[in-house]
Amino acid sequence: MPSEHQSYYVNSKDGKRAFENFFLEELPDLVEEDYRVARRREARAISGVSWGGAAALFLALKTERGQRLFSAVSSLMGMIGYMPSRKPEIDGGDTAFWRPYLADTLLQALPDTSLAKTDLFLLTGDQDPFLQGNQKVAEWLRKRKQKSVLQVLKGSHDFSFWTMHLDKIFEFHSESFRKRLSQK
Repeated sequence: MPSEHQSYYVNSKDGKRAFENFFLEELPDLVEEDYRVARRREARAISGVSWGGAAALFLALKTERGQRLFSAVSSLMGMIGYMPSRKPEIDGGDTAFWRPYLADTLLQALPDTSLAKTDLFLLTGDQDPFLQGNQKVAEWLRKRKQKSVLQVLKGSHDFSFWTMHLDKIFEFHSESFRKRLSQK
C-alpha cells in the first residue's frame, strides 16, 4: 500500500508528477524483485481502498499497460462516482482532466473484449456515500454481460469497515488466480 502523495494515482497534466507511471511501470517490478511471485498477468491483481479503489479500476483498465499487467481488480469502498475538485498541481485547473479516470467514462470506452479479460470485484457498505456509484458500475457491467461481483455489506465508509472485510478481497483474488492459472 504505497502512498500516492496526494497525486490521486495519476500523472499530472504538466508531466511533473508521474504517479500513474510509477504504479504501472516501477512498482510491479519492485514488488516482483522482493517477493516470490508468479510473474505473469494471470497471477497479478490490483486492489485499493476508498479513492484507491477507484484508482485500482483505472490503473488496471485505462491503458494497455494496465490491461496487460492485471487479471483481476478489486475495489473496497471505492469512491466510484467521485469527481476530484480542482487540483491545479495535478489537473492544471482543468476539471475535464479527470473524466478519463472516472469509472463510468472509463468502462464505457472499453470494448467488451478488454473487460472480459479482467475479473472485477466491488465491495462496499450499505451506508457508504459511494454505494450508488458502485451499484451503477455493477449494473452497467451486467448490461454488457461482463462478469463482475458487487457485494454490499452492513457498514459505512470507514477504517473499521475495510479492515473487517479485507479477507474477502484476498479470497476473491486467490480464486481468480486459481481459475486463471488452471486454464494455462
